[in-house]
Amino acid sequence: MTRLSRIEEVEAIIRRKRRMAIKELEQLTYSSASTLRRDLIYLEEHGLIRRARGEVFLNSSNTNEESYFLRENKNKNAKKK
Repeated sequence: MTRLSRIEEVEAIIRRKRRMAIKELEQLTYSSASTLRRDLIYLEEHGLIRRARGEVFLNSSNTNEESYFLRENKNKNAKKK
């Protein structure tokens, strides 16, 4: 699984649940703790989520729009054409 697809999967799960334990997210994505931590740090830096004490929260100010990184890489082949 590529980093982009993994991040998109994590984002979709968090958007559905809005708040969840990081351990639960690890089990749902079949990712290691360190891989998931890197992805969550990335999403947090881009303002999509917040992390606190073993939980991850959807950032309420950004509920309707995807991050720039995810939008930039969606449909990459179609954009090249």
